[in-house]
Amino acid sequence: MSRLYRFALATVIATLGLVAVGSLARLQPAGAGCGNDWPRCNGSWLPPLGWAPLIEYAHRAAALAVILLAVATLIVAYRSPASRRVRALASAGLGAILLQSLIGGATAIWGAPANIAILHLAVAMLFLAFSVAALVAVAATGEGPAWLADLGRAPSPEADRAFAIAASASAVVAFGLVIFGASTSATGAFACATWPLCGGTGSVASAETTIHLGYRATALLGAFAAAATGLLAWRRDATRGARALAIAAIALVVLQSALNGIATVAGDPAWMSSPHLLVATLIWLALFAVALAAWGPRPEAARYPYPGIATAMTGSATAESSPAPVVAPAVPAPAGALAPLAPVFELDLTVPSLQRARQIVADYVALTKPGIMMLLLTTTLCAMLMAERGLPPFWLVALTMLGGALASGGASVLNCYIDRDIDGQMSRTRNRAIVAGRISADAALAYGIALSAASVLLLGLLVNWTAALLALAGNLYYVFVYTMWLKRSTPYNIVIGGAAGAVPPLVGWAAVTGNAPLLAWGLFAIIFAWTPPHSWALALLKQGEYTRAAVPMLPVVRGEAETRRQIVIYTAILMAVCLALAAFGLGILYLAAAIVLNGLFLGLAIRLYRVPSKRAARQLFFYSLWYLALIFSAGVVDRILLG
Repeated sequence: MSRLYRFALATVIATLGLVAVGSLARLQPAGAGCGNDWPRCNGSWLPPLGWAPLIEYAHRAAALAVILLAVATLIVAYRSPASRRVRALASAGLGAILLQSLIGGATAIWGAPANIAILHLAVAMLFLAFSVAALVAVAATGEGPAWLADLGRAPSPEADRAFAIAASASAVVAFGLVIFGASTSATGAFACATWPLCGGTGSVASAETTIHLGYRATALLGAFAAAATGLLAWRRDATRGARALAIAAIALVVLQSALNGIATVAGDPAWMSSPHLLVATLIWLALFAVALAAWGPRPEAARYPYPGIATAMTGSATAESSPAPVVAPAVPAPAGALAPLAPVFELDLTVPSLQRARQIVADYVALTKPGIMMLLLTTTLCAMLMAERGLPPFWLVALTMLGGALASGGASVLNCYIDRDIDGQMSRTRNRAIVAGRISADAALAYGIALSAASVLLLGLLVNWTAALLALAGNLYYVFVYTMWLKRSTPYNIVIGGAAGAVPPLVGWAAVTGNAPLLAWGLFAIIFAWTPPHSWALALLKQGEYTRAAVPMLPVVRGEAETRRQIVIYTAILMAVCLALAAFGLGILYLAAAIVLNGLFLGLAIRLYRVPSKRAARQLFFYSLWYLALIFSAGVVDRILLG
């Protein structure tokens, strides 16, 4: 075990201790421990004997220890043959913990205002993410246990993209759970007398009740995210470490739900916020680590779950990857012996019935494209939070998320039904259930129509008809305009067709307010402008497959050079759209985040144009996924904190 690994591990452990002590410090009224004095305590470098000042001082001492460990980790990283990735993560971590400490000082001096306290915790969670990422990156070099090394693999073209996107979206949701939980605690919004519903005290329209119900809605979404990630981890045969962490996340969500119930029954005592924060932090870490693992290469066995049918499933067996079988010498059968029966139904006989049932369920779930669904639901939820300038009621979020999931799933199923001829010619889609014959085309068509109809009825009857009609419009546009017309007829298919994926923010906003104002259409414009550079980066990686399937994607028709030029142009347009939104209801926090995030996006696009490579295209594609979640999250933070 190297010195770098030991320092990285100590930093993560110490940071968890810092969060634990910080959760105890939050139980004291502002200034009760050290009298709004920082870095000293009540004018002295030594705290007086007493619970409140000792806890406050322990929190500061723990923060100092974490800073020293972060500095030591960075120094050792630069003095050892560590990778650039490890050094970059260690540098980012040190910057985050220094910023977090300055915010902590402001929190102490200004009497812990709610907005500053929430920002203090958010930066601490980001530092924890950098520290964990640095630890697993070090472990990937062979310095740590095998399961941890699996998490630290560099992004790979062999990654299961659907699982990776779903896991990343789940991590974003878990981060939101931590922040909104802190909002509930910092604002004292314990206004619901019953659980899981809210009743007995407080008005549904009150700010405290809204925040509390919003926290519960976020917790519900976190439960769905953890369950979906766990299901995909097993369905996609992820690494052992990713599976274990997904199961741990589900167990932690169950524990968090139990704590919520206990807190409500006990009258929401203040001390319950401490275990809430610790468990939420562990959920965030577990799902973040699963996301790290998901972007790495899959185990070899996971690519072909049934070894005997690898060629039939993928059609990619070669002389190098599929060596000739060793044939044993024939042994004559005894006279009169019956010849063995040919294994006509070998697959059915070797796969247990429970596994067949699991395969059927997994196939129907996979047709809904859960990875894309999670990304769309993230933008829907963010739009709801921005529209409310806080946290909408629990029931409204739950119903809108369910309706959005049905709409997205129905459109994806219908897309798989229509594109089954194309899917059969592309290696990354050849194993889809319709193409492989595990689900009939008629069954898939009925399934897609049923999901789409259910989404409209649910949103219309239980939310409002504006949201329902917007969801229906997005569904029909994706199926008829993009899939059936544009995709097969023009290289600019995803430019015009991107409008379908931009509808979810409109649905989310309309669910809260009943209409879609200019700012909601601005969120629509962000996704509309984001879609071309995101999709064309993938098209550069999959150009050969699109060529074989005769899909007129831009690299196939106009060439790679023109595609890279168009990526730069549309990324610049995206930056202009994002910056323009600052004039329509978003403030300085969003503007700062938009400048940084779009600057990085444009820089990656320019680098791809000037130095073309598959690696640069892959980095741009992966960044674009995080970009969309982060730019929407910046809008949420701005509207809530500065609203």
